Amino acid sequence: MFKHPISLRLQTLFSLLVILTLTLEFWLPALPVQAQAPTAATLIDEAGGAYEQIEVVLHADQAPAPGGVATFTLTAKPLRNAPDLTIIWELPDGATLLGGTANETLGVVAAGQTVQQTRQVQFPQASVYTVSAKAVYHPDAATSLTAMGILFFTINDGQSTASDLDPRTPRYTPPSHKRTIDKSSKAVAASAVGPNATNGCFNVKGSLTRGERQPTPAGYLDVGGSAVPVHNILVEMREEDTISDDSYGYTVTDANGHYEFHFCDDDGFLDDELELYVRVCAEVWEGPTRIARIDDYDDDNLYCFDSGIIESEGGTVDFDVTAYQISSNEAQIFNIADSLYWAWKYWNNNGGPAITNTILIYWNGSRGQKGSFYNSSRTTMVVGDDPSNPSQWDDSVVMHEYGHFLDHQFSCNQNPGGA
Repeated sequence: MFKHPISLRLQTLFSLLVILTLTLEFWLPALPVQAQAPTAATLIDEAGGAYEQIEVVLHADQAPAPGGVATFTLTAKPLRNAPDLTIIWELPDGATLLGGTANETLGVVAAGQTVQQTRQVQFPQASVYTVSAKAVYHPDAATSLTAMGILFFTINDGQSTASDLDPRTPRYTPPSHKRTIDKSSKAVAASAVGPNATNGCFNVKGSLTRGERQPTPAGYLDVGGSAVPVHNILVEMREEDTISDDSYGYTVTDANGHYEFHFCDDDGFLDDELELYVRVCAEVWEGPTRIARIDDYDDDNLYCFDSGIIESEGGTVDFDVTAYQISSNEAQIFNIADSLYWAWKYWNNNGGPAITNTILIYWNGSRGQKGSFYNSSRTTMVVGDDPSNPSQWDDSVVMHEYGHFLDHQFSCNQNPGGA
């Protein structure tokens, strides 16, 4: 069999490398095997920068046992003259602040000058605790600049740990991948089924809402009892089977987060009952236009979430209101989607050229990504999730980065961003 000369040369080089490696192993003395040291707790968090116009570092000396005390130092450096630099400590999970007040004004601090403040924190019992400290100043009457360091402590009787990521953050589990049979041809008009559908025909309905967290000059505020509609989001109607699942097509939630499906089908001979569920995916649509999709930063797959299963032989199937809690991945992802939709809407309502490209967004709630940015070479956005600055809840940041996408599509300026 003919072999290309390049292939022969590569084989020769590989053989020489193998011989050299074996020779070195024979002649060189073996290094002593050292036991691997346990991973140290993360006892430092850095936040802020040029965008925030202030830099902070929060440091702790240990992660103590239950009842123990740790010493914290916050280092702050304003990048503009700060007439009223203030340090604010927050312990929302029941730890006790010692050694000073939770709110203290340090007065005038010059641009580039570093100041420090020290406090102790006692952790009363085994639990997970959040400790945060932020530095705030007002260079003028209309501007508030802030950066926050934040650490999370898992206190227990064994080995307490610390991290700059919240261990309570839910991990995303994608839906199971099964072969899907397209049954979208089974869909019928709502008028064809009627409000009192017979067996074998289905009127499926439901609504999606989410909790709201709002950015304020004082930090992020959870809006209790909020139920923001999850609008203009892709929903698929599915039916679970043993080997493969069926798909009855797609729709997009309306302005109130409502969706409906109408179809007629059964599971075959002597089985009229269907195991129905809906799959909600992070694609933003307006009519025939796909505005954006949001993917998991780690595995590059579209975020999708399955509902529970409702068994029915026909008639009205009501999935009722699905309320995604503030801490859930769904609520955070769909707030990004909401921001993108309104940025797109503003552009179109004010005479902007038609946007033909779909922007791809990367986000992961447990990655610790500091900062958000637009990548013009890939037509993608990355939204930061770091607990010190969770950009998934900051509509202005998401819209700002989408502005770079629009600038890249239509402007001769080609602003690379970063400011």
